[in-house]
Amino acid sequence: MEILVLGFETAAILAERNARRGFRDFVPTIINDLDSAIANRKEILSFPLGELGLEEENLDVLVPRNASRNSHSSLRYHRTPDRLPENSFLRGRGNVFIASPELTLLELSLTLDEYSWIKLAYRFTGTYSKDMTEMYGLAERPQLTNVPKLNAYFSAAHECGMRGARRASQLLKQVCDGAASPREAELEIALSRPRRLDGLGCPHALLNSKVPFDEFAASITGTTFGSIDLHYLMANYGLEYTGKEPHEWRIPEDVARQNALEHMGVEIAFVTTRQLRDARELELVAQKVSRKTRGYWRPEGLSSIERRQAFLDMLLIEREFPSGAGTLVV
Repeated sequence: MEILVLGFETAAILAERNARRGFRDFVPTIINDLDSAIANRKEILSFPLGELGLEEENLDVLVPRNASRNSHSSLRYHRTPDRLPENSFLRGRGNVFIASPELTLLELSLTLDEYSWIKLAYRFTGTYSKDMTEMYGLAERPQLTNVPKLNAYFSAAHECGMRGARRASQLLKQVCDGAASPREAELEIALSRPRRLDGLGCPHALLNSKVPFDEFAASITGTTFGSIDLHYLMANYGLEYTGKEPHEWRIPEDVARQNALEHMGVEIAFVTTRQLRDARELELVAQKVSRKTRGYWRPEGLSSIERRQAFLDMLLIEREFPSGAGTLVV
């Protein structure tokens, strides 16, 4: 059986294009080698690429290491090891396979800058995709993968001698599951990033943690639980990201939810876009998080305000990565 294996650039684009479905059109497979993968351009184009919204121009495909390729073809070939770790591929219709989210992030660690890779990892382990047809440009969807699966895959890839595995494993230490928006992810990244890397060194939070409401809390909100963007569970403290200034967000629904969470014993603070973009203001947020979670705040070990501001500026830049399957925006 000959198969077509679409590469990691195409996989990243399809995950965004099918925002609400993610990789639901593809299912796990036990195949973890490319022995049957085709490299011939004519055979590749005989597959139903149009059904996936793909064109030949710069389409990337995975082929065996010893496969020959046409240097004049617009197809982009990625030669891979003879055998890859389990969970490297997902299977679609018509013998079309695609790089799994785990393989996609591993391979993209070789081409994306550090900030873009970490943000993409938060997106893959979160519940959102970019979709400009939706309100706020985001679509809600299931997680594509999670940190434990990525950690296991990168470890197996390292055992196989795959390039990028060591770097991906190191970057993954800065990632946690459950983000529901880019700004929420960026806030968690900025607060939890190690101080030696110009971050603020706060502990990781639980993202979008759900707090069950009692009868009173449910009566004032009309819901049975409250979701907290960044929840420091042991400290009963939470951060909510808002793009609005304080005088703008105090609408009845916000106030009711905050009152319900505080009734349940969780103190809530709001973080605005202005605070996220300003290193001095974000340090004040980190001070309170540290005092709530650790009982103290120590400024020793922080990098200079200039370096921390430069880090935030780089983190918050939206970057575009064109490919034949489309443009990946991170």
